[in-house]
Amino acid sequence: MYDDKAVLIPLVPNAYHEKGEFRFSGSQIVTNEGAQSLFSPYFLPIFGKLNSYGELEDIEENWNTKAIEKFFDLDITEIAAEISMVRDNSIKHPIAKTLAGMFVHRGVWDVMSTQSFLDWGGKPNNAWDGDANCELFYEQLGFVFDKEDPTLGRYKRIFRHPKIWNFVLFSDGHFAEGELDGKKWPYVGMRLSSLVEFLENNTPWRITPKLKANLKATSARSIGFDNTLRKYRKHLKDTEVFKKEKSNLELLWQLGDAKMDDYLSLSSHFIITSEGVRHFLALYEKQLDNPELKDLVVRLKTFDYNMYSTNHVFMPTYNGHQHGNRWSERMLHETALGFINAGIAEWEKENKE
Repeated sequence: MYDDKAVLIPLVPNAYHEKGEFRFSGSQIVTNEGAQSLFSPYFLPIFGKLNSYGELEDIEENWNTKAIEKFFDLDITEIAAEISMVRDNSIKHPIAKTLAGMFVHRGVWDVMSTQSFLDWGGKPNNAWDGDANCELFYEQLGFVFDKEDPTLGRYKRIFRHPKIWNFVLFSDGHFAEGELDGKKWPYVGMRLSSLVEFLENNTPWRITPKLKANLKATSARSIGFDNTLRKYRKHLKDTEVFKKEKSNLELLWQLGDAKMDDYLSLSSHFIITSEGVRHFLALYEKQLDNPELKDLVVRLKTFDYNMYSTNHVFMPTYNGHQHGNRWSERMLHETALGFINAGIAEWEKENKE
């Protein structure tokens, strides 16, 4: 990038596991942390233009930049410069020792943060076709929480539907399995589309066309955000010591994560360091009702998921040949695209037979 509109995503190294050591599988990194295997976003992105010295300028000032300025007690231009180049150690906060950043072309960001890239077989990651891994998804279909039964083991939270008397949904807060006429059906609740198909094939219940259309038009991460925010507020109401519990503070960053449901455990995806989440609260807790916060968190989560889907990780931007050689990049991507198209064609042929 050179003199292009850009997005700066502030990063901190991710504690790959409890000892903060990196764990590899031979020549691969295979992990549920996804795009955050090496680095995690520290706070929400800053927008501007990348100059020829690798700094962000012409910064778009908004509610987010004001929150960041208040937290660091520093002008956003100085903060962005310090993250970009570490010029004069102007950020006095202890996190400055590990604070890094990643530049993304604004055009790439606009696509990867708003469009859910297709999963295997071409299924979009919306509320209908994506992974339905929080309880608010099931409530969209009319399921109601009944009770929690510790004797059931993992899937101990019981949901029932007022119009489907012979079916019970058992949830662990992330995943669910069903029981129809006393027979267990594992993984039936992995996607709303597959759950609806199962129910329509085995019970008289039918989804309304309007609800189906709404679910297809809704981001899975938008429902995940609402689900997590509801759990967060419930926890605030249930305990007065919430802010003293590190295990709970570690979870707020999972706003927008469709897998997030239980505030007492970490989802396997979108993990961020506990220090990062502590300061995420300090930065944004008063903004949780701001629709612009939700929009930006969901966009960052969508970008995160699409990075994961395309085998990319958060890390400082690599400028091996200064601003890059676009002719060489074109050769690389055209070559890779040839292999990708061939692989997709082979997969589609095998799955049609």
